[in-house]
Amino acid sequence: MAHTSETTTQAGSSAIGQRIYLDRDQCEAMGVSYTSRVEDLVASAEAILRSRAQGYDRHHIDLLTPMGGSTIVAKPAGHGWFAITRVI
Repeated sequence: MAHTSETTTQAGSSAIGQRIYLDRDQCEAMGVSYTSRVEDLVASAEAILRSRAQGYDRHHIDLLTPMGGSTIVAKPAGHGWFAITRVI
């Protein structure tokens, strides 16, 4: 079996398919469009949690916290929503 540097954590594998929300300010800070369905979001779970000034709800905290510094790759799902496709 070939070794790969892109491994998915246990917390990350359960996050695949889950959606996360970024407001307009977060999208701008992370270099993705709030409305576009083209640009993937690529950021650490920690950075996403820290980027929301008013904090996140329990769902987002429970989803993102266990991933810590892992990088999330997420496809846009419309108006600030992103569906997680990979966690590395």
